Amino acid sequence: MVDPIFLDPIFLDPVVVAAQAPPGLVFQAVSTLQATVLSVSADAGAFSGSDSLNPEATISNWRGLGVVIETSGADSLDINAAAGQSAMPASVFQSAASGLRHSSVVVGADTNTVIASATANLLATAQTVAAGSLGTDLDAVAVAAQQADGLLDSSVTIGRQGALLGSVLLDVVAIASNVGDPSSDGDDAFARIGVDADGVDQGSNQAISIGAVGSVQGQARVGGGALAETVNGSAEVQGDLSALGLSLGSAADITIGAAGDISGLAVIGEWSAANLVDLLDLRAVAVAEDALSSAVVDAAGIRGTDSNATSTPGNTPGSNQTLLTAGPLGGSVVGQAFAGLNTVAATTGDPSSIGATADNAVAEVDAMLAGIQDVDILGGMVGAGNAITGTSQGVFETFASSVKGDALANSDVSAYGIRDADGDGVINTSGGIRAIATLSNTVVARSVNGNAVAVATGSVVGLSGYSITIMGSGSLVARAESNTSSMAGSVLGGAHG
Repeated sequence: MVDPIFLDPIFLDPVVVAAQAPPGLVFQAVSTLQATVLSVSADAGAFSGSDSLNPEATISNWRGLGVVIETSGADSLDINAAAGQSAMPASVFQSAASGLRHSSVVVGADTNTVIASATANLLATAQTVAAGSLGTDLDAVAVAAQQADGLLDSSVTIGRQGALLGSVLLDVVAIASNVGDPSSDGDDAFARIGVDADGVDQGSNQAISIGAVGSVQGQARVGGGALAETVNGSAEVQGDLSALGLSLGSAADITIGAAGDISGLAVIGEWSAANLVDLLDLRAVAVAEDALSSAVVDAAGIRGTDSNATSTPGNTPGSNQTLLTAGPLGGSVVGQAFAGLNTVAATTGDPSSIGATADNAVAEVDAMLAGIQDVDILGGMVGAGNAITGTSQGVFETFASSVKGDALANSDVSAYGIRDADGDGVINTSGGIRAIATLSNTVVARSVNGNAVAVATGSVVGLSGYSITIMGSGSLVARAESNTSSMAGSVLGGAHG
């Protein structure tokens, strides 16, 4: 049995790297934002890094922010749109942290590790009792959002020998809590987290090169969570989560002249090596009204840009998309993506009503994971010890529960080891190629009086879209492992899972 996960490198702490070997250059950004609003008889709004609202089922015209038309509640229209959800647009981020951005670094000969890192901790807490809110809806709104890059749009040239590490570590939390007036059922809670984390984020033509021997690493790790809870209103949670180790634009090539390694790592949730420690939680809990919890997840170890989507397989490496050259004498390319998410929507329903109501619970997830995507690769050409490795591993748990209304749960997750989206990727190397995707996708919907629908969809692919040439001796391992399940149960209504 071949070990399904290749774990070199693991996540590197820039502080530890700097302590172990004197760094050549260090660029660090640290962001800590905290907003806390506690209220008894008024709205409570807490914003860290963004004041963008885009609720699907709750909160209309809230203080002029994110003006939307309030729908009748969480329903099948929400779940039908799960696979087409949009991530938080870049324009709404009001907090950005970059270790090094819009610069040029040139080292004539040798240097120790060049470190560009960003660390951010954001917390938004909004709590209100909404006492005396009869006739007026009082809401609790918490939004926390952070854009962070270790290295952003900065060319790096090291003349002979050296290393580059771009690193991001984020923890983003949003909590909205509302008791509300039992006579109105309109005192809602809305919590949203947005994360755009890239270890190395290079736009077009922002190249990285090491003349002889060295390494390039990009790593992004994201943690945190969101909670919205209400007694007499609707609860909604949104999570927009993007983590990319190396994000490379058109002609943003990485070149190591003689021998070296290129690696990218993306982590969402808490992982120890390849072992899941804790899922990132998105939780919407209501007593009297709807509950809606939704997530968009994008994680890739290494992602390039294909500038010619109409090209055919077998082109010259780098002619159509980003090119990685790990060193002709010897070198490896490793891309890894790990993501763990728990998405929950739970409600009881209007306690004054007997039997079924329209107080529904909807949980929806749209996610894509890739170890390596849309790059051409020239690995080491001498010997058999070189490796091209792309792995993705995802654990997704999606739950919807309603006592008096419908429970609707949908999780659409795709995981890829090594993927070229339009099939014109090129890999040339001497040595081994490993492309492995592992996914656990569990979807559960439960109701007592209403209907229950649970849907689990997606793709799990080890290797896709590449023309491969192995010089001399070598090996190719491509594997996809999927454990996908959907379960639906209802006491008095219909169940489909």
